[in-house]
Order: sequence, then structure tokens, then C-alpha cells
Amino acid sequence: MELNRENLVTLVDEIGGGKMVVLDHWPGRSGFAGRCFFVMDLAVAGALQGGATCAVLSSRLPKILDRHRHWFDGFRTVGVNVCRYGEVLLTSESTAADRYCRRIAELFQIRCVVVRQLALEDLADAIVKDSASARFPVETVYCVAHGPIQADQLLGKVADNVYALAVSSNGNVEKALQQRLSGEGDGTRTFVLHENSLTSAAVRQRLLRTGAIQWLLLPEESAASSTLAVSSAATARPITLAEIKEDEYLIHWTRARPEAWPDQSEARYFDDLIFGTHGSKHGDVYSLCRILASQRIFGSANLTRDRSPVVCFSDVPLSQLREKTVFRKHLHRWDFLPFGIGIKKKVLEQRFGGRPVIYGDQKTWQALPTDDRPLFQIASSRDQKIDWRQEREWRVVGDVDLRRVGCADAVVFIGNEKHLEKLSSLSLFDLIVI
Repeated sequence: MELNRENLVTLVDEIGGGKMVVLDHWPGRSGFAGRCFFVMDLAVAGALQGGATCAVLSSRLPKILDRHRHWFDGFRTVGVNVCRYGEVLLTSESTAADRYCRRIAELFQIRCVVVRQLALEDLADAIVKDSASARFPVETVYCVAHGPIQADQLLGKVADNVYALAVSSNGNVEKALQQRLSGEGDGTRTFVLHENSLTSAAVRQRLLRTGAIQWLLLPEESAASSTLAVSSAATARPITLAEIKEDEYLIHWTRARPEAWPDQSEARYFDDLIFGTHGSKHGDVYSLCRILASQRIFGSANLTRDRSPVVCFSDVPLSQLREKTVFRKHLHRWDFLPFGIGIKKKVLEQRFGGRPVIYGDQKTWQALPTDDRPLFQIASSRDQKIDWRQEREWRVVGDVDLRRVGCADAVVFIGNEKHLEKLSSLSLFDLIVI
């Protein structure tokens, strides 16, 4: 089918029952056309035509999101402003801010419209599927173009107000902003957050010279910091490696987590990030703090082939952690980090059913009985560069409840002394700086 307005109207009328409209331009103030058509519900068209819209543009953030507090302070401020002035929040599925836009729309009861680019042949199926699964507050505008348009560029073209939170030099977002600023009309504004850790001074100056407005966060716009509650029963004391028998312990090291905790929903994690609560901290030390505060190591199914949640341990001695610390590029994570908890092997075996991992290949997996499958681990990577057997892994299926571990049966280990006071207030187990 040829892409033209007549064919689109015929197709949409058959699906939408007269409740949808096809436009050859954006219905808001920008009136953007750009050789594309916009398909939407009549009510959405009315809202876009009669009110102001805004969009959040941002370059991608590194995976450990809690290191970028100013980004979320800025984002939360956008949500407050949108709510205050009754704007429609625009987003697009492939943009860096999309997931957070959807969540803040739900939290603040903001009208949120997703601008979704589709090929003509995919339009009918998408409308039917979205109509069946759509839920407040997200609504959809379908953009059917003669050629692909970069998502940030499209939002920059159609939104009345744009908030730029992080802009990488010469990246897609800077190019989208420069295109927007070169054709920006009356009644539209482009704000660039003044934060050098997110947008360099050089990039910001380039944008300001072409018409962007510098945006400064006031101190009260930053979320108040909070700390983990501490256990009044904590009895930890610092000890040395020489005071324990290393071969008696299996170790569970903690690492920064770039997503929700195993027992935390994605929505709750986003809320912690947006509002700056203590739950937003997901670094390696905070992972350990969370274990000690909750007195539980939660199992995860991220790396088990049969999707059983397990807690992983290693039989590598504590004294060897420093020399073994390595970044796994394909997994985007560090292994053998010097933060975690060591529990006596006999305790893990007798009280939690801990067992050594079964290393092997596809044939090994297929031959395993169901009960043993949570213990399976491929012996080496496909390119043979990583021998996973060097981790000497053990696993416990399910969670490890630390309330079932005696104070003398575990130790907490950390990489430097600066965290000693914080962890001493949380831990019931002795602490070792390695």
C-alpha cells in the first residue's frame, strides 16, 4: 500500500470506527509536517491542539543511575512544572527518559502521550494491540513517515517546551536540540540544565549561543538525603584475616546493581530515583548495607538457566579477592569485588542446602535431573576466554536468611576503612578490611 493520506484514512477508519484522525502535520503549535502523517484518537488531537506540550531530552546515562542525582532532581522538577501548568508530557519509546516519563505521569496524574514511529504495514496491528492493552495515563500518537526520524529529533520538533537534562557532545540529543533551536518559533522554549557532570560547559555554551535557556536547580529542588536505619543490636568489631580460617568460609561479594533489587518492583525503584530516597543507592557498598539491614540475601534468577532464584557464593579465599577482581564486559559487571559477606561452608550446607555448582556443557545440562538444574553453570564462555570454573561457585536455592546464621559463623568484608563505621552500625558479624 502506498503511503498517502487517502490510504491512511481508509485504513484507520476501518480499525478505529471513526474515533481516530489522520493529520499531515502535528496538531500543536509547532505544526511540524516533515513528510510524515500523525494518527491519533480524536480526544488526543484535541488535547494537543488546545494545550501546551513538553518533552525531556537526554543522552544515555551509565547503568549505575544513583550516581546522577542531579539528573533525577531535574526530572522531578519537570514533573512538578508539568503538573503545575497542566501541560501534556510527550515521550517516545526509544528515548533515554521514556521509562521515567511514564512513571512520573502515573505518580503525578499527568497526561502523557507516546509518539511512536511505525512503518505503514505495522500500523493496523499496533492500533489493535495498543487499544486492547492501553492503561491510564499513557496515550499514543502514531507517526508514519516516508523515512525514519531519530526519536529525540522528532520530540524536539513537536514539543512546545523541551528540557535537556544530559547532552553528550555531538551526540543525537545535541544534534536534535540544534535542529530545534535553528527553527524555534514564538512560544517555544528550550531549557538546558546547568550541571557539568551531565552536560559539559562547552556543549552548554554552544546551545546557549543558538537560543537555549540556562536552567539552574534551586537548592530546595534537590531531594533530602536519608540514611539506612541501623540495628540497635549490632555487635560488630573489626578483625584481621589472620583471626579466621579462610578455608572454612564461602564468600558472597556484592556489586553495584543497575536495576531494581530482586525483591523490588521496577516502579518502586524509579520512585526511589525520582524522589531521592535511600533506596535509590545501588552501589556495591549499599548492596552490602541493604543485606545487613534486611538480614537477608535475596536470591536472583538472572543467570540461572532454569530461572530458579539462587544466592551465589565462591570458595575462593578472601585473601585472593584483590588479585582476582575483574570487569566482565559482556555482563557489564565486576566480579570478585572486595565487599560482601563470608559464611561458614558447613552452615550453608547444613542449614540452607548449599552445594557446589555443576560445571559442564549442553550435554551436561540435558542429563541433569530437575532438582540439580539450578546448580548448572556453563564451564567456559563461547570464545573460551573465560573459564567460569575459576570462580569455584556454590549456590543456595532461594534466599539466605541471615537470622539463621550465628554471629560467629559469618564475617563481613570491605575494601577500605572509610565504610567501617557505617557497616559496624548495621552488622551483627565481625568486619574485615581486605
